[in-house]
Amino acid sequence: MKKKSGIKSYLILLKSFLVKEDKIVKIINILKEKILLIFKSNKRLSNANIITNTFEEQLLTEFDNCNEKKYHNLKLLFITDTHNCLTYDNESLEYLKNITNYDYCILLGDHSADDLYEITKIIPKEKICGVLGNHDSWEKYKEYDIENINEKVININGIRIAGISGSFKYKNSDQYALYTHEESIEIANNMTEADILVSHDKPFTEKQYGDAHDGLKGVTQYIYKNHIPLHIHGHLHEETEEILKNETKSIGLYKIKVLEL
Repeated sequence: MKKKSGIKSYLILLKSFLVKEDKIVKIINILKEKILLIFKSNKRLSNANIITNTFEEQLLTEFDNCNEKKYHNLKLLFITDTHNCLTYDNESLEYLKNITNYDYCILLGDHSADDLYEITKIIPKEKICGVLGNHDSWEKYKEYDIENINEKVININGIRIAGISGSFKYKNSDQYALYTHEESIEIANNMTEADILVSHDKPFTEKQYGDAHDGLKGVTQYIYKNHIPLHIHGHLHEETEEILKNETKSIGLYKIKVLEL
């Protein structure tokens, strides 16, 4: 009887151990699944970072740093992203009227018809040109006899200034100045070199604001390919300053600003 009782006790103990072992195995499997999910998630994030950073890194590898920054003794008046405000913002309008000491005026886009009417009453047409914004129709400047320098390089007091209109094509419309990244890169590759680049959009560096404000790859392409030390843009509705990986200074403007370059 004692022998049977001992065997029975052993079987109960063995069964208890096996139950516990089964639970341990299940816990280990659950942990394995969670670790695998974390690993996959981190890998996706890592790949995402590689994708967003690759474009500028590749350009840096291919073209190296920008040219040395120089003082050009050039005073430019920039007007950008007024979005019809000059019809009701008397302070900005009076400020513009009182600016008289500048070499040339460059529009960076997103101006209403009323804005352009006010601007051309103040700025002589022989001293004004511009690039279009993402809210501007392709023919807008023609109506006001303003030179559109999109895809062109102009010469102001011996300084070559290149222009690129529009922004990334975040909506399906051909009415406004919008480009796919591929279209903008092709434009950049077909333009001649310059000393300064002006554009409506910022250079694309990485995903940060959303498609409409992340920048345009063609702008970045032109900067790197031509070793541009200074780039000036609008679009973000705030004043910004960014140093690209190749040491180019990219300045973001809003409304009305005079820069001595």
